[in-house]
Amino acid sequence: MRILFSYFVASIMVAAFGSGVHAQEKSEPTATRFTSVVPIFSQVLVYQYPTSFKAAFEAPSPQKYLLELVPKNESVDAWSEMITISGYKDLASKATPQDFAARIAGGFKNACPNSFAVQALGNLPVGGNAAFAAVVGCGTHTYKGSDVKEMMVMVVIRGAQDLYTVQWATRGSPEAGPPAIDRDAWMARIKDLSPLNLCTPAPGEKSPYPSCLNKPS
Repeated sequence: MRILFSYFVASIMVAAFGSGVHAQEKSEPTATRFTSVVPIFSQVLVYQYPTSFKAAFEAPSPQKYLLELVPKNESVDAWSEMITISGYKDLASKATPQDFAARIAGGFKNACPNSFAVQALGNLPVGGNAAFAAVVGCGTHTYKGSDVKEMMVMVVIRGAQDLYTVQWATRGSPEAGPPAIDRDAWMARIKDLSPLNLCTPAPGEKSPYPSCLNKPS
């Protein structure tokens, strides 16, 4: 979510980005999806994604972790779909998942005030952690000189210390007004990313963190 996501990131980060510990990802293939087990700051995030996607960009830093995945024949500069994983250090006590989702939605609204759409999907506990899901969209916004429609479902998860987001965005032909939101279709994308889990690994446990892999979502 490189362009629209940046609208809200700048407003909440309290420290400059710098070099940080690289958060390693371990993926194990199933029939049509990979299971990813990613240590991000104080906890481990577990999610799935289609095998038709690839990791295309990663940016770890002391305060923020970002991973972007796109279809294998696309790039972070030209994509029809993008899955984004992010982590924000020490923000769990500063915002609820719903508040954080509202800030992301605000970035979309700033980009397309005349074609903005939003729909809350509600609370969605993840591994015993509070989480909130919503869909946001722009009927038309400008990306690299071209008008596109952009929509995204997000799940914001509050961890023990940090905040995390899992997002799935799509781009298509622009529409003059706010795009229609098909709740069932976006819930299906969340299902495709599931089981989602966020947990604290057992003391001394190493990748692939079996206690987190086996924890009920």
